[in-house]
Amino acid sequence: MSSTQTQPRAAKLTFKSILSLPFRLCNPPPAVTKVRSCGVTPVLKVNLDDVLERKHLPPLGLKDFEASNSR
Repeated sequence: MSSTQTQPRAAKLTFKSILSLPFRLCNPPPAVTKVRSCGVTPVLKVNLDDVLERKHLPPLGLKDFEASNSR
């Protein structure tokens, strides 16, 4: 399982590219692929039939906790 890695291309730094760096950092180009979150988010395949059969319940909301406290 050996993979050969190549060196990245060398880039010439110009005065203009250095001055444009803050703008480029604040305004990145749009993502090419779908971006998930920075945290650990599992990728799930959920079928519509499973949702209709209530196999996948919605996440708990604030009302769920308020109902349990008032008992």
